[in-house]
Amino acid sequence: MKTYQLCAGLDSVIDMRIDQVYSSICTLVFDRLIAWSLPMLLNERISNLSDPLTGGFRNLI
Repeated sequence: MKTYQLCAGLDSVIDMRIDQVYSSICTLVFDRLIAWSLPMLLNERISNLSDPLTGGFRNLI
């Protein structure tokens, strides 16, 4: 009976470890994806914003 409890406890610990590994891998991948895509998205936004502005300024000058 004690060996069964030990195995069940070990199994739950292993499950917990696997969950931690999966969640840390997911957060790492997600962080990398955001860090990689966010500057590109921001640059695209800024260039889209600055194009009409510079066009407007050129018309003024």
